[in-house]
Amino acid sequence: MTLFEVLFGIALIVSTKIYLSKKILEILAKYSPSEDLTYMGQWISTLFLYLFGALMVVKGFGFSISDLLVAGGFITLAISFAAQTVISNAISGIFLVMEKPIRIGDFVYLKEAGISGAVKSISILSTTIRLWNGELARVPNSKFFEDVIVNQSMPIVRRLEVKVGVPYDLEKVKTAIDVIKRAMNNSKYVLKVPEPEVFVEEFGDSAVIIRVNAWVPSKKWYECYKQVRYTIYEELVKAGVEVPFTTITVIIDRKS
Repeated sequence: MTLFEVLFGIALIVSTKIYLSKKILEILAKYSPSEDLTYMGQWISTLFLYLFGALMVVKGFGFSISDLLVAGGFITLAISFAAQTVISNAISGIFLVMEKPIRIGDFVYLKEAGISGAVKSISILSTTIRLWNGELARVPNSKFFEDVIVNQSMPIVRRLEVKVGVPYDLEKVKTAIDVIKRAMNNSKYVLKVPEPEVFVEEFGDSAVIIRVNAWVPSKKWYECYKQVRYTIYEELVKAGVEVPFTTITVIIDRKS
């Protein structure tokens, strides 16, 4: 038993807990290109120091390092089979930070999982997404490499699509298109280039469906989504173009 190695190992573990972990975070924060990489680097560095300290303590008690490594190899192999999901998520977390398909604050949509919201945090095993209803969803990092990710914040601009029904009346259809175009051109969020598109898309059962395509800043998309829909309805009402209800025509054959 070597007292120095035992004391050194214990001191390393304690100092890592109290001081070194925070110091590593400060150093990485200065040079790391992203916050996610900073915290992941701190986690890996701290884990290494803990393991090294524990190894020194064990060695100080007279155990052979080579025997420990052999035993550790078998233990690691057994753990790897039992914790494949954890390891997969950890590796995915590292690639997630390095590749950067998403960042904290991005609005993302996982197609197969059906999860949509803002990225709140990215850790070594999972990513937390704040859903539109305010709930927090913890998504295993491996899902981001198995699913199709739509990053709605990555582009600078994003297209806004709105559909509105107007009566089967040619003059009212023309009026509606003119009114909507004017509303889009007067909106403070809708971009002038590309120019907004307003056109008849389909003929519904009870209404002519007009489609509006407008480009807006990605960060203002949701705010613009609410504002544009209300503005379109307000301007149509002012112009005397009512949005029709679904109607059913019933024909009664009295002879039968």
